[in-house]
Amino acid sequence: MQNNLLGFILPLIFLGMFYIILLKPQKERQKQVLKMREELKIGDKVTTIGGFIGTINKMDDNKIELKTGDSSLEILKTAIASILEEKKEEI
Repeated sequence: MQNNLLGFILPLIFLGMFYIILLKPQKERQKQVLKMREELKIGDKVTTIGGFIGTINKMDDNKIELKTGDSSLEILKTAIASILEEKKEEI
């Protein structure tokens, strides 16, 4: 009887640990990335998932025009990986 109960509880404990160790941090990271993409603004220096670094020139709901050196790229907002530095406002 106790062996059957242990055989039932042990996998539940492992599933709980799996959720806490792997899945929960992943969900938190996804929330941070979505928040970062919603807060993008013109003038932000960003990097893309493909490794391009540039400054945001134009934006609409799903697309961004990214200035990289002498050229401009039109990319999707979901291709932004991170903000490198925020535009500093002068006083």
